[in-house]
Amino acid sequence: MSSEITDRRGYELPDTYSRLQELWRGHYDHFNELLKQFLIQSYQETEDRLELLEVGAGAKSVLLRGLEETQRESTCPQAIQVHFVDPEPLGQIQSACLENSTLVADCQAAAKGNFKSISDDREISWRFTQEDFFTISKREERYHLILLHGVLHEIHLHSGSGPEEFFPNFFKRLASLLEPGGRVLISDTYYPLYFSREQVIEMIEWQRELTHHADPPEAFVHPERIVELLLSDPEASSLYTILLEEQRRYRARLSGSSRARKFYTLGLQLETATQPQPR
Repeated sequence: MSSEITDRRGYELPDTYSRLQELWRGHYDHFNELLKQFLIQSYQETEDRLELLEVGAGAKSVLLRGLEETQRESTCPQAIQVHFVDPEPLGQIQSACLENSTLVADCQAAAKGNFKSISDDREISWRFTQEDFFTISKREERYHLILLHGVLHEIHLHSGSGPEEFFPNFFKRLASLLEPGGRVLISDTYYPLYFSREQVIEMIEWQRELTHHADPPEAFVHPERIVELLLSDPEASSLYTILLEEQRRYRARLSGSSRARKFYTLGLQLETATQPQPR
């Protein structure tokens, strides 16, 4: 995909995300280490066939980098099935902060395919589906690990519902896609409570000027509020164990800049053998 192609929101891909990744490189590097831990845990628990789902992959896949690096460091299951989902056309899958990647080059070539792993003759296959989360969550497919990086605020924004309704239903839909004992890793940016309304708007305008894309402040929900909404719903909270909950602050990688952004990461594990039906 060339930088001249724009998506439905009017910003360029993948150049926009390349700039975002470079700005907040510390987050992408740290998240990759967390992802690799989740992948290796899944490898150890699954000997034959591992099913992975990345929601909102498009031009900003974080899964490809983690797969590439863990294959060099750990023994993989006999077969890994990767499903990339994004509401935008494929065009090009580009990994976050990973250059000269065999996996990226292969995935750019077609919407589905397979290749041998780096460390041995085990096979990795992938497919890309142009769908949004609400469509994919109505399917009967099940996954051992689901990733959502930098997309939860967009799913929330396009749902048209408030946080109190959206998040409990979101976690129940997510559970319906997981195998028993399956995990989900979510990471996104947010605006901390100590930011004034004026500071949030300033940050939005600055990012829009620099990268040509910034979602409105109302799309972002504080991670503690998200967890509160998960735990306050008896049906949703009974489905999960919280494995990881963290918040980190990163300064923009710009000379002389004091601008900083906060990211959260939330890791969950499905604890019930009976998934709720999609709604």
